Amino acid sequence: MKRILFLSVFFMLAAGCSPESKYLGVWVEPVPGMEGTFQGVKLEKGGTASSVNMQTLVYQSWALHGDSVVLTGQSVGNGQTIDFAENFTLRKEGGDWTLQAQDGSVVYRRNK
Repeated sequence: MKRILFLSVFFMLAAGCSPESKYLGVWVEPVPGMEGTFQGVKLEKGGTASSVNMQTLVYQSWALHGDSVVLTGQSVGNGQTIDFAENFTLRKEGGDWTLQAQDGSVVYRRNK
């Protein structure tokens, strides 16, 4: 019985230490011109992603590729839907973790 309990705890801790665990959570940036309002992405276990406060940029999934996080989804608007994939890099700035688009256009900070 003790062995089963030990193994259960071990596997739960190991799952929490997976490379993807540091990416899980809500990542946001301020909405330009709308003080106190944020937008971004929520990264969940299993590669599921969802948009935070963005109706026209619909995040659907995410995956790790080396040191990059690839977010995929659809841009919806003006009567058309366009699939996209965008590469981000995890960085530590000061005491905060950020996800930065490789082209520098977007910087999401982990929502605390």
